[in-house]
Amino acid sequence: MKITKSVNRKLYCLPGTMCDERLWRELESHIAVGTELVHIDIPMEPSLNAMMDKLATVLPDEPIELVGFSLGGYLASYFTVYHPHRISTLYMISNSAQALPDSELAQRKQALNWVSKSGYQGVPVKKAESMLGARNRRKRSMVQQIMSMAEEMGEKAFVTQLDATMDRPCLIDALSATRVPIKAFVGMEDNLISMRQIRKLSQVENLNIYLTSDCGHMLPMEQPKWLASHLNNLLIHSGL
Repeated sequence: MKITKSVNRKLYCLPGTMCDERLWRELESHIAVGTELVHIDIPMEPSLNAMMDKLATVLPDEPIELVGFSLGGYLASYFTVYHPHRISTLYMISNSAQALPDSELAQRKQALNWVSKSGYQGVPVKKAESMLGARNRRKRSMVQQIMSMAEEMGEKAFVTQLDATMDRPCLIDALSATRVPIKAFVGMEDNLISMRQIRKLSQVENLNIYLTSDCGHMLPMEQPKWLASHLNNLLIHSGL
């Protein structure tokens, strides 16, 4: 990714399922000068605990600003629970830090079963569109980017990411206990996060929720200027 001159702040960024560094491209163009977005790949490990062990070797030991989108948001939350001394602020995007709903679990198991029989064929157009807000579904370049990232990540990443992260414990109480400042960003048209989950997330005392309209699940792509504005503001006031 682009590295700005005289960088004095770093945001370590974990992407979502079948996403690569292109997820942050538009956000990066709006982030404040002097801030570097450091893309961290989701570890290719067989379990959540193994992923945490790998991230513990990849991320710096000193307290960092950790950003996570979707699956990356859950992994960032999980890491914060087990290593709170290594996180100065957690920025959670399009994730509720809760267990997957039964309907989502069923879809994932069905997808894995299909891939085992027929092979991985990427993200269908309709699935890509469903991850966006109503207005953005007509933006072919955005739909194509979702499909392109998934295609390039490939079958091994798809199977690993889904299989290793289906059994997700709810982290609400554990996140409250960390006392780490948490900022959560959610699109109001996100089909993967219910209002019930948002209400439960709001129970975390050390967490602030920011909601944006005209936005589905792919918030860093759909509302990069809005997200960058909040991140820039929060970083300034954090004194970093």
